[in-house]
Amino acid sequence: MSHTIKPMIRVWRFVRTVVREFLHDHGPIMAAAMSFFATLSLFPLLLFGVSALGYVVGSQKAFHQVMDFFQSYAPGPVADIVRTTLGNIVATRGKVLAVGVLVLLWTATGAFVNMETALCMTWDVEKRKFLKSRLLATAMLLLVGAGLLVSLAFTAITLRIEGLHWRVFGHQTPDLPVFWHAMGYLVPILLGVAMFTATYYILPNTRVHFRAALLGGVVGGLLWHLALLGFRWYLKHYGHFDVVYGSLGGVIILVMWIYYSMIVLLLGAELAWQADQRLRHQEGNEALSPAEKLSSPAPMP
Repeated sequence: MSHTIKPMIRVWRFVRTVVREFLHDHGPIMAAAMSFFATLSLFPLLLFGVSALGYVVGSQKAFHQVMDFFQSYAPGPVADIVRTTLGNIVATRGKVLAVGVLVLLWTATGAFVNMETALCMTWDVEKRKFLKSRLLATAMLLLVGAGLLVSLAFTAITLRIEGLHWRVFGHQTPDLPVFWHAMGYLVPILLGVAMFTATYYILPNTRVHFRAALLGGVVGGLLWHLALLGFRWYLKHYGHFDVVYGSLGGVIILVMWIYYSMIVLLLGAELAWQADQRLRHQEGNEALSPAEKLSSPAPMP
């Protein structure tokens, strides 16, 4: 019995420490600040994606592909608001010139710059210099673009496989709807976990153990998707924001969803930081002599 209880107690203490550090670092306020900049960067980010992809497949097709990708990571009302607003922008502006793309790129990277600031505060390290910070934010933007391409490639490949009529376990590939449905849920979750892991591994201005970043990424990614499902359910049954906010109800939903996302991002960061500190402590103990190990302080519970 004790073999089962002790690990549960350790997990509970670890979670309690993560929450305590999250509150100590003013996590809810930081999430609100990050939400403000993320909201400002959202439409430039999506418009940049449409513009960049539009040079390859055309603006309208790029618009639908980017929105399908975004819809996998946002509640229905939020996706509808963004689709309508972004659709009007794309329909009226035509193709963006090279200078316009650079302006969009600069604006879109603002969210990643502020994420870097928050994660450096979590790890208690200095923020990078201005130019390095912007270059890193641009790299993160390209990483999101790579995620979009992976999602598009997966969609194209699955449609291709479904059309080949291969026999798998005695069934034709089009006759396996449960499999394709499950893959449609699994791929966004895996991409989300990958993005959270990359965020925790790359953005802090210090060396982060990959295992710590992966732990934070898995927990953060799963919590985010659970929050997405819960938020969709809440909006479907109880989320009548238009009663109080009128025509601004959709905007309130968008801001709330971004805020919830930032809360999860910072909680995952605190978890990754705690795991990173424990791994550093273990590495330090391995390098100590037996006498030094006895005198070294234990890690924070």
